Order: sequence, then structure tokens, then C-alpha cells
Amino acid sequence: MLRITLDNGCENLDYKGMERSLYTKAKRTKIYYPYSAYERGSNENANKLIRRFMPKGADIKDYAKDASKIMRWMNNYPRKISGGKTPLMAEDELAKQGVITFSKCVTF
Repeated sequence: MLRITLDNGCENLDYKGMERSLYTKAKRTKIYYPYSAYERGSNENANKLIRRFMPKGADIKDYAKDASKIMRWMNNYPRKISGGKTPLMAEDELAKQGVITFSKCVTF
């Protein structure tokens, strides 16, 4: 990973610590600002894909039962940026190369 993209959430307060972390090779972080969609191309593209199922402004509670279906569809949708591979295919390839590893996620 060469860059970490952050928003203005409190979980990102120690972004300098993330840069120094032994667990990442990120050389720089970038903070994006609210209402500046042009700064977050990949995020906006993901939002566009989600809106195929859930219109903008819709109450997310109405789509809770569809979340798994939407997630599976997005993870199996080929992306130009990864040479026509799906995110799952790209992730699997990186894991086989040892570029990424998986660990348990801590939830609160």
C-alpha cells in the first residue's frame, strides 16, 4: 500500500502514527474534506455502484436485508483499475503473492 486515504473521522486522528507503523509501507496519508467528492474517486465510484440498489437519500434501514447481496455483487463486479478482475480475484492474487495478509478484525 502506497497511500492511505482517510476522512475526517476521529479514528484517523493519529494519521502520523499510521505512517510510522511497522504494519504498513504507506509513505504518505491524504486527508479528504467533506463535500469534496472530486477528491475521492474510488469512494464515489463505490457509491455509484451501491445506488444501483439503493437510491441516494433512501433510508439505509430499508435496505438492511439486502446488504449482503449488495456486498457480494460489488465484490464480484469486475473493475477496470484491476485489469478486469473482481475485487475478490485481486485480493486473492495479492494474498498468494504475500503482499497482503489477513488478521481478525476487532469490533466494539
